[in-house]
Amino acid sequence: MYLTNNVRFLIFPWINIKNLASRILSVNVKMLSRDYQAIYGHPVFFAETFVDFSRYKGTCYKAANWTCLGKTKGYSKNGRYYYENGNPKGVFIYPLTKHALTLLTTDFLPAGGMTMSAPSRVALTTIPVEGLKEKISAIIDPRKKRGIRHPLANVLSLSVAAVLCGARSYIAIAEWASYLSKETLTRFGCKRKAPSEPTIRRVLQKIDVDAFDDAIGSWLMATLPKDAGIAIDGKTLRGSGDKKVHLLAAIVHQEGIVIGQTRVYENQ
Repeated sequence: MYLTNNVRFLIFPWINIKNLASRILSVNVKMLSRDYQAIYGHPVFFAETFVDFSRYKGTCYKAANWTCLGKTKGYSKNGRYYYENGNPKGVFIYPLTKHALTLLTTDFLPAGGMTMSAPSRVALTTIPVEGLKEKISAIIDPRKKRGIRHPLANVLSLSVAAVLCGARSYIAIAEWASYLSKETLTRFGCKRKAPSEPTIRRVLQKIDVDAFDDAIGSWLMATLPKDAGIAIDGKTLRGSGDKKVHLLAAIVHQEGIVIGQTRVYENQ
């Protein structure tokens, strides 16, 4: 999900505008990661494309500093099956950020394509999933019992872990979960596969947000060092209309994590 495919791009030989192809490709790759961040809630680190060397040379990609990795094996897909088409294509890639390869080989990819600092980096192998699920288990499932495939604790714990690792939208949470190994999914209670984006969205929109907020705050407090500095901060929500919504929050200094918040009314 952090690599995107560039559709076929071709400047015909009779179009004679200097640097047109490389200029278009340059503008395109500069926008790609930002657009993905806005739409899907996460960046992309590599762009790839395929060139039919039997018809074209890939000159525009070479001029724009794309790297040719070699050729495909020359297979096409028809339904569930692959068949040899006898026409291998060249594979070109282009990094969209300075440390793209390093980022793609790390355990977790935070939002923005930046490496997390050591104190705030959350490694999935050390996330106390069992404690998280225990806290969440007290939340009432708003769904009807019939037809439930993914227990509430599984969906919520996956969502929390995904957000801690950089996901910022329902789509990003679902994509993050879909790339987990079977062993990791088992830790979250998923026997076969991760919940889909519609399932995650419906669950998160229906749950008791106050109960969820309390459970997450309690869990975070249990995982933080006992000497962690806590700051108290207040804010007024923008766009809350004439009746302003005022919130009072407790925030852990070093990690920048909100461990609890409550609404404060004007007469209080």
